[in-house]
Amino acid sequence: MKKEDPLSRKKSICFADLADLDLICSEQGMKFDIARWCGEKADTLNLTGTLNLSYNGSVFVKAGLGYMLTFDKLVNTDSESGLCFRPLEPVLETKMYVIWKKYQVFTPIAELLLNELKEQLSGRTGE
Repeated sequence: MKKEDPLSRKKSICFADLADLDLICSEQGMKFDIARWCGEKADTLNLTGTLNLSYNGSVFVKAGLGYMLTFDKLVNTDSESGLCFRPLEPVLETKMYVIWKKYQVFTPIAELLLNELKEQLSGRTGE
């Protein structure tokens, strides 16, 4: 959301806060994650747009076209961005997976990314 939005003063956002807002979300997120978070009430939310890239959604939010439901850290929310992130309450967690073909040949940069992901995630349990 925009930093100057009244909702930005809250530490977290609950379902009632979203009731009459124009929402932007990935189609998959709305269908599975948000529906899991708020159950049958998901149909009452005002989904005005879907996206595949959170950056594109951030452009819409800056233009005042709605509020975006997305993962934390996918959009620039630094002091100059004009945007802020607030988590949902109750907390909504989603498992993420990185999948690739068994014998995939990667470009050098993709190989670096995969190695970095493996290193960062190697110490975590249950992954």
